[in-house]
Amino acid sequence: MGWSAGARTGAIVSGVEPRIRSFVLMSGGALPVGYYSALAPARLRPELVRVLRQIDPLRFIARAHAGTILLQDARQDQIVPGRALDALAAAAPRGTIVRWYAAGHALNARAYRDQLAWLARKLAIEGPPIPGAREGP
Repeated sequence: MGWSAGARTGAIVSGVEPRIRSFVLMSGGALPVGYYSALAPARLRPELVRVLRQIDPLRFIARAHAGTILLQDARQDQIVPGRALDALAAAAPRGTIVRWYAAGHALNARAYRDQLAWLARKLAIEGPPIPGAREGP
């Protein structure tokens, strides 16, 4: 699981570590490398592009195994621009589940319940409910 910058890191890991088969990436987005390099002085752009391509979440998430990712994003995210959230979702492999919530960057209780249920299914976590235990945050 990764949230915000942790989701960007998780997007990279999803494309380079085949042993992990379940990723929940929350409020994570990325824009194409060209967007960032266009903001730099012209003389620095080639080197900046070279470096950023090495850590580009869009590039790596595309290499992830199909069906291993749950993306959770907020419709009122105040930190990550909507187009960056959309770009990460568009770069993800087929079978990626993308869920949007009426929440801000921190998401909400529904998002956390959804991710716990998704992980329980993906990881085959079973067992009886614990009497009196609260489910989710």
